[in-house]
Amino acid sequence: MNEKSMPIRELFYGTAMNVLLATTMYFGFRGLNDEQRYQDMLKQEHTHKESLLATKINRDMDIAGMFGSAACMLISAARLSREED
Repeated sequence: MNEKSMPIRELFYGTAMNVLLATTMYFGFRGLNDEQRYQDMLKQEHTHKESLLATKINRDMDIAGMFGSAACMLISAARLSREED
C-alpha cells in the first residue's frame, strides 16, 4: 500500500464515522414523540422554556458541526488525492 494513500483512507473513514454518528444523533433525537416529550418537560414546574430551547439549539448545533466536520474531511481527502496524481 502506498504511504501517501493512508491519510486519504483515514480521512474517508473519519468522514463516514462523522456522517454515521450525526445521522444517528439526528434520527435518535428526532423521534416521533420529540414534541410530546418537550411538552411533558414543560409541564414540570422546575423546567424553564428557555433552557429547553437552548438544549434543542445546542443539540442541533452539535449535529450540524458533525456534518461540517465530515465535509471538511471529505474536502481534505479530495485535495490529497488530487495532489497524488
